[in-house]
Amino acid sequence: MTRVALLQLELKDSPDEAMEHAVKLLQHVGAANSEIVCLPEQWYPKHLASIEELKPIQDVAREHNMVVIAGAFLEYVDEDLDHDNNK
Repeated sequence: MTRVALLQLELKDSPDEAMEHAVKLLQHVGAANSEIVCLPEQWYPKHLASIEELKPIQDVAREHNMVVIAGAFLEYVDEDLDHDNNK
């Protein structure tokens, strides 16, 4: 049997608070032997500058041998670069 956890995170104002909150909950469900964990869309309060910002989540996933689906993230698109008008 596969254990799946779905997390609904309280939204935080700062990226540091959001990551700390997510890691705390991931530690909790990891200790309960969850194998797959899904985070909600847009739980992180800013766009990702780099994948390195998700390293704390990767570390918890490795520690507890679980797959974390990190949700969706905001992406800003420079509309001046949109040559085909596909917005």
